[in-house]
This record gives sequence, C-alpha cells and structure tokens, in this order.
Amino acid sequence: EADTAVSGQGKSKACFAALAERKTRFYIAVKTPGRKAEAMENAIVAALSAFPAQLVKTITCDRGAEFANWLQIEERLHCEVYFADPYCAWQKGAIENLNGLLREFYPQGRNLSRFAPATLKRNLALLNARPRKVLNFHSAQDLWTFELNSFALSLTIHSGALGVRHSLRQPQHIIRRDVVKPAELCNVLGMIRYFSGFVFGDSGLLASEQFGNFGLLDIPVYSQFSQSIDIIH
Repeated sequence: EADTAVSGQGKSKACFAALAERKTRFYIAVKTPGRKAEAMENAIVAALSAFPAQLVKTITCDRGAEFANWLQIEERLHCEVYFADPYCAWQKGAIENLNGLLREFYPQGRNLSRFAPATLKRNLALLNARPRKVLNFHSAQDLWTFELNSFALSLTIHSGALGVRHSLRQPQHIIRRDVVKPAELCNVLGMIRYFSGFVFGDSGLLASEQFGNFGLLDIPVYSQFSQSIDIIH
C-alpha cells in the first residue's frame, strides 16, 4: 500500500512517500521534495527496486494526483497498481495506520524538509521493531526478515542451486559453524524453519549477490529435511 505524509500547509512542499507491506506491516518512507507525480514515481520505484521483483506484486493507493504516473510504476516494477474507492481509506488501512504511527515522530503541521534522512531511517527502524498486536506481538522487522529468507531459500531449492551432500539413509548430518557465513535453516517434521546462528557447509552456496541489499546468507543443504540435524559449535 502507498500513501504520502505531507508538511504543514504553507510551510514546505517536502513530503514522505510511504509504503507498507500488507502481510508483515513492514513500513518504508522516503523523503521527497514534493508530491509531483514524477517525484512519487521515482521514490516508489527506488524504494521497491531494492527488493526481489517476485515480492513486489501489487500497489494500492488513493486517487491523488501524485500517483498519476501509475502506468510508469507498473512498467518499471512489473507489478499492478490498484486505486481505493473515493473516501474509502479503510481499503488501504495498513498504510493509514502506519502513517498515524509515523506522526508520533512528525506531528501534523511540521515542516518535513527540516528532517534529515538519517533521522527518518532511525524512526522507521523504531516503528518496524515495535511488537504489534495484529502480528501476534511480533515485530514487522522480524517477519519481513523471515519472508526474505524464506523467499531466498525457496528460490534456491527450486532452482537446484543447493547441493545434497549426504545420503538420505544417514540418520544424522553435521552442520559446521566455522565454514561459511551464518545462515538460518533447520527442519522440524519435514517443515523448514529458521533459527539465527546456524551455519552450513562449503558447497551448494546461494549466490548472495542477488540479495546483497538485504544481507541474505549463503545457504547449502546437506540432506533431505526430514532427517535429524546435529549442530557443532
């Protein structure tokens, strides 16, 4: 979902282009010099281009003139843009709620041109780290990180980039901590789960360049996930 947070009337044209991921409530805001369609287009594309294209599927916004370049946004991000009905802000309730939380740091009437991007980044980190009732008291940052890691792992498994190193007959498989970068991978009853601090072996690595902006990790696989796993520190 997309929206804007504007400066006080007559104080400045500066505003924030705000984006909220619907599933995890992860919140992004980018400072822009104004609400012109071209500025909003570039801000939205710059913010969402940092993520894998497969994770950017739709954008829902209001019918403001700042979103007039919606066709260019669709073309550049390869997604679909939808518009809420007039006077139906509840149709994009996630971004409306998060904009209200952002106003705890930037109350109505403030001149947003006076705030540094570093300050905005810090305040967004505080918002995304806040446990939310709607998320079962998880934070948006934790859930978004989980989604990114889950996507990276599923993409790697389906592309065949992971190497199976051990026979499925072996009851236990060793995972070393000191070979490559930290990764998160463990299995419980055939389901993939993630736990920080696990590191895996030295082959079948995921090319981290694809996800360098997110700090995703090199992940190999040693066996089918239904096998038990032994951790070596």
